[in-house]
Amino acid sequence: MSDDSPVQLAEAVEVFFSYSHRDEELRDELAKHLSNLKRQGIITDWYDREISAGTERTVEIAARLNSARIILLLVSADFMASDYIHDVELRRAMERHQAGEAQVIPVILRPVDWDGAPFSRLQPLPKDAIPVTEWVNHDAAFRDIAQGIRNAIKPGSYTPLTTRKRSFLPLFLKASSIAVLVLVLRFLGILQPAELWTFDCLMQLRLPEAQDNRLLIVEVTEEDVNAQKKRNEPMQGSLSDISLNNLLKKLEKYKPRAIGLDVYRDELDFQQNNLFAVCKASDSSVKLQGSGPPSGIPESRVGFSDFVPEEALRRHLLYLEPEASSLCQARDAFSLVLARHYLEIEGKQYYDPSSAGELRIGDVVFKRLQPFTGGYQGIDAAGYQTLLNYRSACNPRNVSSCSPQNIALRVTLSDVLDRNVLDSVENLNQRIVVIGVTHPESGDSWRTPYNAGFDGDMPGVVMQAQMVSQILSAVLDRRPLLWVWPQWGEALWILAWSGVGGALAWWVRPLSRLVGGSVVALLILWASGWVVLSCFGGWIPLVPPALSLAASGFLIRFYAGNQSRFLSPEL
Repeated sequence: MSDDSPVQLAEAVEVFFSYSHRDEELRDELAKHLSNLKRQGIITDWYDREISAGTERTVEIAARLNSARIILLLVSADFMASDYIHDVELRRAMERHQAGEAQVIPVILRPVDWDGAPFSRLQPLPKDAIPVTEWVNHDAAFRDIAQGIRNAIKPGSYTPLTTRKRSFLPLFLKASSIAVLVLVLRFLGILQPAELWTFDCLMQLRLPEAQDNRLLIVEVTEEDVNAQKKRNEPMQGSLSDISLNNLLKKLEKYKPRAIGLDVYRDELDFQQNNLFAVCKASDSSVKLQGSGPPSGIPESRVGFSDFVPEEALRRHLLYLEPEASSLCQARDAFSLVLARHYLEIEGKQYYDPSSAGELRIGDVVFKRLQPFTGGYQGIDAAGYQTLLNYRSACNPRNVSSCSPQNIALRVTLSDVLDRNVLDSVENLNQRIVVIGVTHPESGDSWRTPYNAGFDGDMPGVVMQAQMVSQILSAVLDRRPLLWVWPQWGEALWILAWSGVGGALAWWVRPLSRLVGGSVVALLILWASGWVVLSCFGGWIPLVPPALSLAASGFLIRFYAGNQSRFLSPEL
């Protein structure tokens, strides 16, 4: 197609004449030379003489000035001397030009000093900025102006429909390159801290749930420790054997479905069939010796108490292969042992991952965490790990206090021994009782995704209750386990948002609208992540697509700006 071929536009470009009435004859001559562009449907033009009788003049001029896509400044001494033109029309024209909403073209009609004028940096017409009246042939000057306007509407300023189709390929390639770069940064783990922080924020924003009434936590508090010392009981850590035996005697009267003792002991005086104990696995790589279970407790009722070491506990370690020299030979986590016992009574069969290849209870599969899972990139996924779906609940005594610390009903050692609080606990024979220490100096407390929103770390016994609840709720209540997309799905998601950023920058040219559109897109992205996590248990990428959107938008905006000498919007 030659340069003189008609330009195929989606719609005609509206042209606004800003001029002095003393130059009306020259304006009319220019309009005649633009008639060919009008007949071809390339432009429509408007000037103030077209204002209908009874129409408010300033309102109509302002409306036309705001809707025009090309604004012609017919420059002369009278144009420069007009306060109205300078203060109203010229000011608004340059505002729209700088915002990318319109294209301002100075047309020099008569000789005048326009150096330093607001439009002085714009390329004028006709050729070489020679005023029309200084041309030997005025028609030649007007023809040059008409051709200049035609060329301004061709590729490089206002993009024709056919050119826009051809421009889609580089747009797609640039958006794709940004997405690939972000994926590389993600793979290298550079984005992991930001992704984990975002995940934590979304966890904190989830709505609270009901407490798990299948659990009861008996905690040894600082007051309980002091009370034992006042009674001169020989202490083992924070819990004496005397208080422990009295506690187990009290509990046995109510025959709870299981009693989980999250306290290390070498031996126990009680050997009830519903009593479960913990041991600690060894780790020769960090010279961690570990500790064994109490003597006399069968292996089937012993679980390891270990958690995944990380700055905030987001993973649930369910199963591991112990070292041959370890004092703790338990393969199943303490939480899994308790939950299995409960669920076996409910008729749910357990499938061992060492033989089945995956950990399954009933028809619920606990998918193994991989080194590259969601925001985690290249982590140590040893053992059988899954993501931990915390339950945040409100305290029945204070419904305004909602926290994952309220996972289940909590009573203190003194409540049980001195105040007979167990009489008021409903369905205690259908509960798992977890006993542990919450005394701050015990050293058994853990950071969680909720630390930024709630004061204090989570005691280990409460963490065990969270993990037991996750297993029970997934099998019995169909509460979703946390899941992620496959890596190819996440890559497509990131690529799609990179395309959104590029499309916004390519099509929405006014900077204010582009910023507004980008903010709306980011809010939609964030809301999508919250809805998917809160309602369906899905952890979808947020930081990589947000980064892709912003970077792609910047690159495409920069690319589009270099395609034109004017800051002009695309049609």
